[in-house]
Amino acid sequence: MPPGISIRAVDNKKIVSDSPNMALQEVQRGFLFLLESLHQEEQLICFIRCKCRLPPLCDDERIEIRDGKGYFKKKELLKCLISKGELTCSEFLEMFRSYQNLYSQFCIAKQSVIQADGLLQDIALTNDRLVDYAELLLEEMEPGSMSDILFCYGVLNSAEHLEINSNKLKRRRSAKILLDKTREQPDKMPVFCHALVKTRCSRAIEYIRNGVNESLPPFRRDSVRCVTFNFRKLIKNLGDCQFRREFLFQYMRRRGYIDNNTEPKECVLIKAGIRGKKPGCDCIWELTRQQDLALLERMFGLLDERKAHPRSKINLSLGIEVLSEKKDFFLEQLEPTHISHILLEEEAFSVDDHDAVNNKTNRREKIEALLDILKNDGSELTFETFIFALRNNIFIMNNLQPGAEIQTADHGSTENEIQVREVGPPQRSEDTETAAELDVIVSIPVEGDEERIRRAVEQLQIDSNFKVEVAQVSHLMVESVDMGSVVLRLVAMTDYASERLLAENGENMKKLVETFLKFSDLKEDMIKGNIKVTVLVPEEEIGSDDQTMASDKEIKVKENWNMLVEELEPSILAKKLLEKGVLNDSDVTAINSEITRKGKVECLLNMLPSVKGIDAYAALFESLHELGKTDIVDQIKPSENMHQEAEKVRYGLLSRLKEVIDEIESEFIEETFKQCGFLENPMDKVKSYMSKSRKERALNFLMSILVNDAYVLAFKNVLDSYKLNPLYKLKMPIDESIFSRSPRTTRKRSKGEKLFECEYKVIRKGKEVEDAHMDWESSYSDMERQTDVPKPKYYEPKKILDPKPRPVRQAQVAVPKRIYGRPGEEGSKENEEEWPVVVALDFGTTYSGYAFWRKENPSEITTGKWNTGSKEVLESLKTPTSLLLNQNNEVIEFGYKAEKIFKELAEDEDDKGYRYFRQFKMTLHNESLFDEKRPIPDHLKRPLEALEVFSLSIRDLRDECFRDFDNKRIKVDPDDILWILTVPAIWGDSAKQFMRKAAEKAGIPSDQLKLALEPEAAAIYVMKEAKTVFGKGTVTTFNPGTKIMVADLGGGTADLTVLEVKEDRKMKQLHQSAGGAWGGNLINKKIWEIMEEIFGSDVIEDFKKQTSDFMEMESIIELKKRDITIGSKLELPIFPSLSGLCKQDYRTLIKNSKYGNSVKARTGKLRFEPDMVQKIFDLTFTNLFTVVEKVLKHENAVGVNDIILVGGFAQADIIVKQFEEKFSGYKVIVPIDPVLAVLKGAVMFGQDIDIISSRITAHTYGFDAMRHFRDGDLRSKKRKIDNTIYCVDLFEKMVAIGESVDVGKTFEKEVFASSKEMKSMVLKFYQSEIKNPTYVTDYGCECIGKLSVEMPDLSGGTERSVMVSIKFGETEITVCGVDKTTGKKQETVLDLLRDTK
Repeated sequence: MPPGISIRAVDNKKIVSDSPNMALQEVQRGFLFLLESLHQEEQLICFIRCKCRLPPLCDDERIEIRDGKGYFKKKELLKCLISKGELTCSEFLEMFRSYQNLYSQFCIAKQSVIQADGLLQDIALTNDRLVDYAELLLEEMEPGSMSDILFCYGVLNSAEHLEINSNKLKRRRSAKILLDKTREQPDKMPVFCHALVKTRCSRAIEYIRNGVNESLPPFRRDSVRCVTFNFRKLIKNLGDCQFRREFLFQYMRRRGYIDNNTEPKECVLIKAGIRGKKPGCDCIWELTRQQDLALLERMFGLLDERKAHPRSKINLSLGIEVLSEKKDFFLEQLEPTHISHILLEEEAFSVDDHDAVNNKTNRREKIEALLDILKNDGSELTFETFIFALRNNIFIMNNLQPGAEIQTADHGSTENEIQVREVGPPQRSEDTETAAELDVIVSIPVEGDEERIRRAVEQLQIDSNFKVEVAQVSHLMVESVDMGSVVLRLVAMTDYASERLLAENGENMKKLVETFLKFSDLKEDMIKGNIKVTVLVPEEEIGSDDQTMASDKEIKVKENWNMLVEELEPSILAKKLLEKGVLNDSDVTAINSEITRKGKVECLLNMLPSVKGIDAYAALFESLHELGKTDIVDQIKPSENMHQEAEKVRYGLLSRLKEVIDEIESEFIEETFKQCGFLENPMDKVKSYMSKSRKERALNFLMSILVNDAYVLAFKNVLDSYKLNPLYKLKMPIDESIFSRSPRTTRKRSKGEKLFECEYKVIRKGKEVEDAHMDWESSYSDMERQTDVPKPKYYEPKKILDPKPRPVRQAQVAVPKRIYGRPGEEGSKENEEEWPVVVALDFGTTYSGYAFWRKENPSEITTGKWNTGSKEVLESLKTPTSLLLNQNNEVIEFGYKAEKIFKELAEDEDDKGYRYFRQFKMTLHNESLFDEKRPIPDHLKRPLEALEVFSLSIRDLRDECFRDFDNKRIKVDPDDILWILTVPAIWGDSAKQFMRKAAEKAGIPSDQLKLALEPEAAAIYVMKEAKTVFGKGTVTTFNPGTKIMVADLGGGTADLTVLEVKEDRKMKQLHQSAGGAWGGNLINKKIWEIMEEIFGSDVIEDFKKQTSDFMEMESIIELKKRDITIGSKLELPIFPSLSGLCKQDYRTLIKNSKYGNSVKARTGKLRFEPDMVQKIFDLTFTNLFTVVEKVLKHENAVGVNDIILVGGFAQADIIVKQFEEKFSGYKVIVPIDPVLAVLKGAVMFGQDIDIISSRITAHTYGFDAMRHFRDGDLRSKKRKIDNTIYCVDLFEKMVAIGESVDVGKTFEKEVFASSKEMKSMVLKFYQSEIKNPTYVTDYGCECIGKLSVEMPDLSGGTERSVMVSIKFGETEITVCGVDKTTGKKQETVLDLLRDTK
């Protein structure tokens, strides 16, 4: 073979063959090398620039090139060099040869290309298969990067390479050119695969290697049902991907399902498929099968789930009469688009019915059409489906309950209007148009019911009609209404709103005052003089953007998110942004680690908001422009006239505000936020399940978006898509020159500058106006009241079981309580009195129990005992946390007896008449603010309030203890008992307080109840009493200074804490409690998952319906997993009911499964081999061991030598061995009775409440405060009170997260009055997971309670103060405020069970 000629055979075809005498081809073969290395010799770059007639490099360019950052400049130079042809390339190579070292590397790289070294041969892709993967490749390819490789290997010529890199083509078009060129040269297929690997097309490579297209699921017969049932999911999926929508449109148009040439909305496309029946739906199936297999599997999974478990019926009946009776309510509240989607999905509506509703333009017209269809149908099933569609709208469901009075937000009435007129000319500032916010102080001389006035002012905060009328009159948004002299905080929604309000004729200000009086519900005879109105500017600098709000650039990028994800090539763009300093190397690595091109683009775009010190979005626009993507830049860059366009839309919307609000549906809100890039609705106050009326939610939405140009224009686009563009057209002609003015500018104002002042006199009427309003207080409480869980349907049981009898002593009337106090100094041991009896209740996820101690017999702790009903184990010291109720929610049984009775009921198919709950404790895990009315489903998914389920269970444990006292003939006065209830230490404060409330509802007095943290209780037990470690030695003597870790391994959670023994034998917590939902139940879950993979999920799902056998299997798993040792097997019975459900012989299924070597069938048993057992445990506890290791590495844990394992799962030898293996440097200790460690330790805790001397705080705690405004404070936090500028919403920290706090310690701060006329100080308390939050509005801050302290003595003015204190008790947080002038004290325990904001 002649020198320089090399042929590599792959399938007997040449990869590359060219002549060494062709300089242009030499440069082409070395293109990739030159792209990476050309900067090493600056003279070469200067030579090319000279030949291409480009100006010399400037100093900055020279430095950039020298540092290797000028990747794109080098690429442009090389393309220019190649475009000059053979002669210029030859001259370049002649000069290049003088740089021997670099040139020799060039020759090696070029020869490697010629010989096709490094090309991967493990991707079996042929021309025929290329067609199968075409759509996937078009979605994943980055043509810019791939074209460089294909050009280097000769797949593309110079002209084709230049065309691809000209960036004038859409990405998919460029990718298609590359596919076509590859098809034309089958011998270059290895090069194409090599390019896929080098450009990290990971998803495409994986699919091709694994032959995914060859194993796609076959078509199913129920594709029509699947498409219909997943109607909303498909709308979202097509809306998220422009290409898929376009592809489906063209695909269906070619097949005749759509006959127009304009691409319709997503819902129209899907309905066209449904109309086409199975062939039409198969079009949608085929697209989803090819493009998003995971979505297809989810869709059919949901359908199969519905088939297996039909929707539960809601206990509410509607009929034609109700539709007619409440038509006005439905016209006001219904959201027909959403409802019609659900009715179509549930097959209550046909496609024609859906069209009849959604082809209407206006919301009320759609509702009329929807109600007409329901009336004409009239069937019970259709009305039931209609109720199902409404189930998540709490406001509507509340109002449809039998006997419910329709709630309304219409509190103002024209019959009660109070008219006013000016008294003398107003004092008006000359310049008002630049005020972005106003404080309107309305001083009303009132006599009468002050409490009613206070409530009326509070009403204005939530009254939608009041806010709507103010906005229409003034273009100002009511942000708050405060007492004192009534202060309306108004925020401008248009540039010249303040000018509009304070206009010369004074008409708008007069209307504002009258509107306020009308909606405040004040009466004429209550007003005893002139009303004084003063308007102040609350800030020095007006009109600047809120720094916390996303920029217009960011929102425009989010608005065009789908287009960017479709068009951008992330690898090239990441390099560009790396050169500009926007990204760093680790960012680029993170981007490239994503599997899909779409994922890479999203990863890159998501990094931009967090970039500091540089305008990342400006750099993005500049980069795209430099890459030739000017069309994309034009689309995503905010228009120079963006503000003027948005301002015009604002004026139009505000001129028709009532009409706009009447049209808004949740779909409009979701689509607006989606256009702005939010994956889900970011605002709780506009979500349909937030028990607010549609009108309130619509108003909240509008008031939130109108202050931002990009949001306004996004909403305009949504209105356009629904053909509702008249809603933003001006209602009355105005001088449109105001829209051509510059946006609001800023200027400095003096402190306390007054814009307007005037007095108004009430125009008296001849007679007292009759109050036609509903009672406000009841209206308000109805609005705020949480929705009760609906009552489940009643079933008539075959067997009537009597409720479990209560102990007789529960009905006795106790004598006045004896309170066992501790006289003398706090902590004085000599003066302490012990409680005569201590009872601990260990309420666990899987098992629960009780234990008690009596002062009369101080050496003994007695535990409860239960008959298991099993021959193997007759008695148990704990009982399952299982509750059986009748349909009146009366306790039938708890524990083992509940399980036994329920099994019998299920076998007799009589379980519908009862309610069975088990392992429900985990509903409290990971809840920051727990809702006590949160429903917990019974075995048939019928809900019952959480507080009811927990309190009934705790009550039964309490009753069982009293029965034990009676059986043992122990006389105990209920008032002599201190009750200890155990809770996981990792639970949030809200969950702990919920357990306290449940115990109180169960009949345990609050002042006789303490909560014990489970790992702490276990540590107390180990330190005081535990003797042996499964008989293998004695427990270490814990001397003062000893540090230990305690791990409570329960059924639901793994709970860790680190403690130190102090000199006085008390214990101090060293590390914040850690852990998670990694209890022993995860083993059960993993075993069931393996069985699902072996036998099929449908088989296991059906087996679970065989309630008796399923519960028996659960019990066997629960017992056997605790006896597993290292190297042992796990054998489970295969019940006939399980084998009978299998579609093949169960032995064959086991043998043919992927677990065939590690799971065996043995004579009616399923045997897990030791390696599989070990794997199950390893997979289950990975997270636990990671957290244990992290805690042990913490500086506070230095010196820990012992790890104490307690809890039911600490009995498993395999767990102990794993701890010993992974933490070999520590001594792993297990008490002889780890199951009872928490229970007995809780009793000991009750004997010595002060044994835990200090704890690490789980949150930062503080309160909402304000101080004088400083430079650097957010301008949005400025407020003016009594001519003083304050910074509000400050998080005044009392104690930080991670601090060690002595139990019972009090932290104090003095807070001064902000106003001379302040009669009460309201303090809102917050918690945060951040150590030093600045504002209470910061992310992660939650309001956990408030305290109001009366300050009636005004003589001290702003020198008056309140001493605020916060005290950390054993489990609760108490806050106190003392008016230092009067000494009056107000105290409360923070209520963590509701949102107090």
